[in-house]
Amino acid sequence: MGYGLPPESEYMIKIPKASIWNTSVPRALLEALLTALAFITTLILVSDELPEATINSGILFTSVIAGTISGFRIRISDAPLQKRAVRFILVSLTLSSLLTSLTWLICVLAGKTNLLIGNNDINQWLAILILLACPAVYFCWRLFGIVWRRWQQMRRTRFAWSLTAAFANLITGLILFVWVIYFTLNLFDGYSSNVDLSTASWMARVLRSLAVTVFPWLMIFWLGLVIAMMVTIPPVMLFSYLVTRKLSLRIEELARATQRLQSGELSARTAVNGYDEVAQLQTAFNQMAENLEYSNHALQAERDKVTTLLKTQRELTATISHELRTPVATLHAYLENNLTQNTALAPDLHDDLTIMLHETQQLQKMVDDLFLVAQSDANQLSLNIQPVQLVPLLMDWVHKFQPVIWQSHKVDLQCETNANLPVLQVDPQRLEQIVNNLVQNAVRHTPPGGMVQVQATAVEQDKIRLSVRDTGEGIPADEVEHVWQRYFRGKHNQHQGSGLGLSLVKELAESMGAQVGVESQPGEGSHFWVEWGDRNQETVD
Repeated sequence: MGYGLPPESEYMIKIPKASIWNTSVPRALLEALLTALAFITTLILVSDELPEATINSGILFTSVIAGTISGFRIRISDAPLQKRAVRFILVSLTLSSLLTSLTWLICVLAGKTNLLIGNNDINQWLAILILLACPAVYFCWRLFGIVWRRWQQMRRTRFAWSLTAAFANLITGLILFVWVIYFTLNLFDGYSSNVDLSTASWMARVLRSLAVTVFPWLMIFWLGLVIAMMVTIPPVMLFSYLVTRKLSLRIEELARATQRLQSGELSARTAVNGYDEVAQLQTAFNQMAENLEYSNHALQAERDKVTTLLKTQRELTATISHELRTPVATLHAYLENNLTQNTALAPDLHDDLTIMLHETQQLQKMVDDLFLVAQSDANQLSLNIQPVQLVPLLMDWVHKFQPVIWQSHKVDLQCETNANLPVLQVDPQRLEQIVNNLVQNAVRHTPPGGMVQVQATAVEQDKIRLSVRDTGEGIPADEVEHVWQRYFRGKHNQHQGSGLGLSLVKELAESMGAQVGVESQPGEGSHFWVEWGDRNQETVD
């Protein structure tokens, strides 16, 4: 027996997706180009006041910025490697081509084509560097994003990697702190006091100061940070992984035992190692699993006991009902014979025998119902399915019992049928039992002078409906849904009955592929019906 949770259970661990790499390609390219446009436009506006090398470096730096934005912002795809490679090539070519074209266009519009085409070697190779630097930076950021996302998944799903990440973050933070202090102390050491910027605009002075002081040290800072991380982080990660491996193995073993228990293996246990919090958790898990296994065994034993009792009860009911049928039938035959053949009976004796015959008939019906229930519970209900004309069967049954019901209950029994109904594939004997139980139930709850109507009609979707309507007391709304249950009797039901008649109607109808239904209003009567679909019908040629 399994106790598995559904696939989308709220208790399952959900790994969040990184939202920083979650932008479409057109939007990321637009962001990169707009940023580059702002940088290049600023450089062109103050190009007359800055050295040419500074302008060239700024344009190259703009290419790096564009590649960084694109690589950092474009959504990371889970497509196969070949498709991702093709996508990378297309995006790189598009980005570098658009950036070079944008730079060239701004220079042409501003009349500064000498920035890209000139005698200086940097000018001659600047366009090529823009074409190469942007894809290179874009590739680095894409590789970083893939590695980072994989690392985050490992960190969230494995305890050892989570602790390793914590140690690595600590070392990275210390290195970053040292480099920030060093960078801050040496930030303005490279400032050249020989440069005359007194006549330059404020924008040129800012750019010149950044180019001389901040940008060089910023490059040194990032380069040193990368080298330091490459040297220190791998051994730190290896050391932390080895240190935490033993602890993570204990937790993984506990997780595997939990999964076995969740899948229904109640004998799952985990070894307890140590005396720390994990050992306490392992001990609590073992105790919980033991209690669950004990409870499950107790429930199984109780279930087997109840199953045995129910089986014994069904066998006892079947045996008693079978043994009672013969003496009750004999008693019924003797009483009926004395009432019909012996005309010299005293009036008082005749009345007593009539009452005895009626009670014997009720007893015989109850015994037959119990025997039928026992057969149904044992899956031994025999059916003799054959083509049956519903209309003649109902008319014969009503014609036979109409005077008996009027004489005993003063209830008018009527029959209304449609002569063009198809032939049904049913058991005729079981069908008569259904009609008999429905009519007897209706007569029992209909006062003298009332009417019970038996109908056979065709309803929507090619269904055949057998209905029994009465003008009796009706059924309260809160009891309607329970009338098909065995042994159910309403709170205000003062009539005789075993409570098996309607439940047998439902079981017999369903065994022949039909459905049952009921509608009732207190004080207005009830409407019971049995419906067969087209698969139970046979076309008559």
